[in-house]
This record gives sequence, C-alpha cells and structure tokens, in this order.
Amino acid sequence: MTEERAPVDRVAEGGTSARPAPADTAATLRIRATPADALRFARHWVRCWNERDLDGLLAHYADDVVVDSPTAARLRPDSGGRLRGKAELRDFWTYGLGLVSDLRFELTGLAVGPVTPAGPETIVLHYRNQAAQQVTEVFRVEGGKVVQATGTYRVELRAAVS
Repeated sequence: MTEERAPVDRVAEGGTSARPAPADTAATLRIRATPADALRFARHWVRCWNERDLDGLLAHYADDVVVDSPTAARLRPDSGGRLRGKAELRDFWTYGLGLVSDLRFELTGLAVGPVTPAGPETIVLHYRNQAAQQVTEVFRVEGGKVVQATGTYRVELRAAVS
C-alpha cells in the first residue's frame, strides 16, 4: 500500500494548509487515478461533513454502497452496523447529525493503494472527530465511486488487553 501524508491540513478547521484547498464540488469531483486526487476526495469528504452537506457526501457513493459502521451498530442495533444504499445512508446520517450538533472532523492522514488506471482501489482516511477520537475510514472504490466503506475507531492497547 502506498501512503501519502497530507500536508499539515487545517482545512477542516477553516484554516489554511500548505496548498490551497481546491474548490471542488461533488458534481465535479470523482475519485481518480492518483494519490493527489484521493487527497482531494479526502478534503472534500471532510469539508462536506463539517458543513453538514449530505448531498455532497452522497455524491461520492455508488447507489448500492454498503457501509459498515460501529456508530450504526451502537445507535441502530437492528442494523447490525451495516447500512445498504444511499437512501439508508441519508436516513442514518440525517439522524446522526441531529444527535451531534458539534460534529467536526480534522483530516490527519491518508493512504491509497493499489492505484490502477481506473483510480485507487482503496482509500484510507485518518481523522480526529469532535470528541478527539482517532477514526479511520476505509473506502473501496470502483468506477470513481465508493462501493464499500468501513469505519473504525482507535482502541488503546492497554485498554484492549486488560
């Protein structure tokens, strides 16, 4: 897996970064064949969450996307943590945003690989949320759209072994 480190990226906090953030919209942004394009996707994804722009977020996902989420498992136990399709994502994310008025993400890292002529097959975003939790999202991409995503939260090793 090839890893590209994001420059000190304070875009999510409304600040500046080493490179200006592109003025992408979900309508013009597709996940393409380079790590730089994956970084553009990551910045746009974080910006959409911070602006509560569900249309912008959902534009990155295939209609039949499958998302595995520990948050969904906790808030909607009947889902088993699995959300299927854009309609279910929109419903759950609307519900979740209603519960977290101070939602804020800060991009802290990015990994991609393997990169094929069609684009990166896997994009891994690392970010910190409003509760200072380290979160990792793993996206499987086909045809420029996310077809599968899995969210994970960092576990402190001391806590995990006790």
